[in-house]
Amino acid sequence: MSQLKNKILAKGELKNISPIIIGTGKSSGWVDIEVIKDENGNFYIPGTSFKGALRHFLQENYHIPDSLINEFFGSQDAQAIAVFDDLMAIKQTQTEIRDGVAINYKTNIAIDGAKYDYEIVPEGYSFTLSIEINIYDEKEENEEGLYKMLATINQVLTNEDKRFCVGAMTTKGFGILRSNNFKVYQFESSSHSWLDYLLNNKLPEAFDFSCFLPYNEKKINYFSISACFKIKNSLIIGSSPSVNEEPDKVPLKSNGKPVLPGTSIKGAIRNRAVRIINTLGGNGEEMLKKTFGWADNKDKSKDKYKSRLRIHETYIENVTEKLKNGIKIDRFTGGTIDSALFNTVLLWSKGQESIHIKMELTNAEEWEKGLLLLLLKDLWIADLPLGGNKATGAGVLEGVRADIIDGVQSYTIKSSNGNISVDGNQTALENFVNEFVNKINVKN
Repeated sequence: MSQLKNKILAKGELKNISPIIIGTGKSSGWVDIEVIKDENGNFYIPGTSFKGALRHFLQENYHIPDSLINEFFGSQDAQAIAVFDDLMAIKQTQTEIRDGVAINYKTNIAIDGAKYDYEIVPEGYSFTLSIEINIYDEKEENEEGLYKMLATINQVLTNEDKRFCVGAMTTKGFGILRSNNFKVYQFESSSHSWLDYLLNNKLPEAFDFSCFLPYNEKKINYFSISACFKIKNSLIIGSSPSVNEEPDKVPLKSNGKPVLPGTSIKGAIRNRAVRIINTLGGNGEEMLKKTFGWADNKDKSKDKYKSRLRIHETYIENVTEKLKNGIKIDRFTGGTIDSALFNTVLLWSKGQESIHIKMELTNAEEWEKGLLLLLLKDLWIADLPLGGNKATGAGVLEGVRADIIDGVQSYTIKSSNGNISVDGNQTALENFVNEFVNKINVKN
């Protein structure tokens, strides 16, 4: 019979550095997606959700033996040695309601019946992390691998790349988690240290596992574009006003600050990507399924593809809010329509950098890199507006700087006084675009 040799406790705090959604799986009636809450109405991250996301991330990104993954997280044939507690919020959580709508890429207007509302937890909340690990005597030979696993988890949770995330809409910038105080404690079964912890919450000295190196990362090609823009005139990512607000439409805000959600950016560039491909004679919707993700909501038997492109959410800086009044005009008579007055609060540029857009594509093919560069170009030269009121000139951007990373290669594009400069191998960037054009020609 197996004997418990010792226990390991991994503790820390995780902070969501982007909005997060982990739904209840059902609609509440007033919102289509409601986040999960405890008995006090506080959002929490279920241990099962965190465990599943962490397991998948480690398997996808690190060379960890399957036997150790199965031992640590569990399998159909064996119980896990690691127990993940629910990650409870340290302070009272507040939620926000956002709405979304599907856009017809041909007409660029909303699809009837495709509007939905969802509840989110804004960024900035801290959650307790606790992982209890049981080590048995017959598993002694795996202790080094176990500590390497913990070193790898520490690397994942503290890494600056912001790639580990939990919950829904993760490819639209949601659910990014970070920690800066991941610690490991060891309890020998021959001592009373575990009992002291249970009765008195007394922890031993943190175990120094820095001598154990993380497992090697897999070679995954990440192609990313991180670009800064000015707003040319105005911008509105519309939201319904609160009961105390008079305008008909106000800017979407999170934590009281104007925000450009990843959902809006991704929807706009996907529609433009489809148009670019179709204009060149290709089939945009089919060609982009494995890039942007795709699922047939009517026929569940068809293959589904998870998006490999992640768009990060960003705050909108250096803007001022101004109320704009409008009224609908009867196109036949040229007169105003009764009771058709509406007011919108727009975000107006101060002539400074306002928006930072980051796009990151996993396992990018050469033609996909070329497509992203063309999308960057359209945003850069004020040809791809974002948000609402496009017909009146809102949502147009001007590029300032773009940092492009392709594996170990990097490029920088800058704009100053109407002149554009490229640091890096400009020919390589042009070749990506050529690969995109060739891809469409081959398909035709």
